[in-house]
Amino acid sequence: MATERVHFYSEGARLAGILYLPEGAGGDENRAGIVLCHGFTGVKEFILPQYAEAFARAGFVALTFDYRGFGESDGQRGRLLWQEQAADIINAVTFLSTRSEVNPAQMGLWGTSYGGALAPYVLAVDDRVKACVGQLGFGDAASAMTDRMPPEVIDSFRPMLEEDRRQRVLHNNPTYGDAMDLAGDPEMTAFMKESAKKLPHLEGRQIMLQFLEAHLQFSPMSVIHKKGDRPLLLIAAELDVVCPMENYKLLYDQAPEPKQWILFENTRHFEFYEGEPADRSAAEAVKFFEKQLGNG
Repeated sequence: MATERVHFYSEGARLAGILYLPEGAGGDENRAGIVLCHGFTGVKEFILPQYAEAFARAGFVALTFDYRGFGESDGQRGRLLWQEQAADIINAVTFLSTRSEVNPAQMGLWGTSYGGALAPYVLAVDDRVKACVGQLGFGDAASAMTDRMPPEVIDSFRPMLEEDRRQRVLHNNPTYGDAMDLAGDPEMTAFMKESAKKLPHLEGRQIMLQFLEAHLQFSPMSVIHKKGDRPLLLIAAELDVVCPMENYKLLYDQAPEPKQWILFENTRHFEFYEGEPADRSAAEAVKFFEKQLGNG
């Protein structure tokens, strides 16, 4: 396969991406295209390459990219709002569909973790997307947070969010916090700390407190019925405490057919990204896209 560094624009922000091109792409046969959607504070060089390479080996044209405000993309640093990331994904679909190697009638989405919620959301609202794979996501952010945290902890955020709203509106002065502190998950903190040994820029990043306000309003479950008969595969980890499997199952249950549910037993969230679980989850996604999109 070959890779190509690319850029495109999303609501005025210049986004950076990497295109993974299968052998023989660019000839007479246009291929199906797959946009990969990263998770919380993710960048395109992290986790995504192993999946993009698997898709390219199977004959798909795959695109990874940095959301606005992250990695090599333009935009206000640490501005992590799901509404804007969904728009970035929609614009990535547009960009990929313009490539001569891609058949715009065969567009797919793949997403993991926060991207595992964003990708089904975009499937529901953008009918150009013909098939979607999500893994390790959630169906409704507010209920998922309630499942993970005591109500008093969530209530303790509310005065900070209200003060942040006032500061943003009156003084254009958003509040920032450490991304791992706002995520509030020890497994994620440990995983990112270990990953930062190879990618130092993953450690110590700040994001806007507004993320929490927006996050509590994010509910892919509320729109998934709009996907109609476009196929969806959701892959979950039985022991996931970052995005509890039960909440993701609610999204699956609300989705109309055709749909498929795969549960990795005795597996935790970050175990998906190396070894046998990573290979298996990539293989399941390839099999699904081959059935639903073909690769030419």
